[in-house]
Amino acid sequence: MKTPKLLLVEDDTSLATTLKERLTKEGYSICWVNTLSKARSELKASTPNLIILDVGLPDGSGFDLAKELFE
Repeated sequence: MKTPKLLLVEDDTSLATTLKERLTKEGYSICWVNTLSKARSELKASTPNLIILDVGLPDGSGFDLAKELFE
């Protein structure tokens, strides 16, 4: 079975580290970014199976990215 790819967009380092460790143990391949601009770049480079998206990021709202993804 192929390892599911997950994009984690979270600016809180402590929370992101904990999530990354736990999800990796569950068998996910994690790409962690901490800004919307980095998330957009990562989404251009690859397509994750799942996105965990923080809504309060230093360069904007995660809601904006979610809207872009579903337009």
